[in-house]
Order: sequence, then C-alpha cells, then structure tokens
Amino acid sequence: MAVSKYYQISETSNAIGSTLIHTNVFRVIAHNATMEVEGVARMLDGVSQNIADSFNQKKHRHGVEVEFDENGLVIDVYVSLKAGHAINAVAEKIQSNIHQMVYHMTAVKPAEIYVHVVNIEF
Repeated sequence: MAVSKYYQISETSNAIGSTLIHTNVFRVIAHNATMEVEGVARMLDGVSQNIADSFNQKKHRHGVEVEFDENGLVIDVYVSLKAGHAINAVAEKIQSNIHQMVYHMTAVKPAEIYVHVVNIEF
C-alpha cells in the first residue's frame, strides 16, 4: 500500500480545484507547537538516531511523525522534557497546542496525537 505524502482538503461547491497539503507542513506545525510548550527541553532530533531506532523501528525526523489512516491525521511527537515538570500536564499541553495550531492553520482536525516522552533532562 502506497503512503500518500499529501492530505487533500475536501472540495467545496465553489472551488475551482482541490487543495493538497504536504505532510511536511503538518510536521513543521507540530514541531513548532511542541517547542512552544513550557517544560519541553527538545525534540528527538537532539537524541542520537541510533538510540531512538533501537526503541522503535520507525524513522522519526525532527521528533515528529505524520501519517494518514482510516481515522484521519495521526501525529506522533517524540520529546525530551525538563525535570521538575509534570509529565502528564506537559503532554496534555503539547496535544492541545498541536491540535489548535494544526486546525487553525489548515482546517484539518487531527484524529490522534501521541506524545512519546523519550528522556527527562536534569
């Protein structure tokens, strides 16, 4: 099964054509939304790719993985958090921030947003 790199926004009756959004757009939005959250030290790109690959077989570029499945847009973010912050509170804020930014910038509602805490930095 071929994986699409574009997300097509549903056509409206007054549109001349269709609008396609590349997955990199969603990656950049999710990355920026994550880095705005207090308590996030860095994204996975600061961790050795070999170490990250040993935990998961997927390749994670810049700490964000974007896929489209039968439910819609699925976003996985891989972060390192600063010590002293509640993991669940930071993760919920990341999810909320990504959801808001993706929706407001693209009119696409993410179906699922997963936050993977890879490390705690002291």
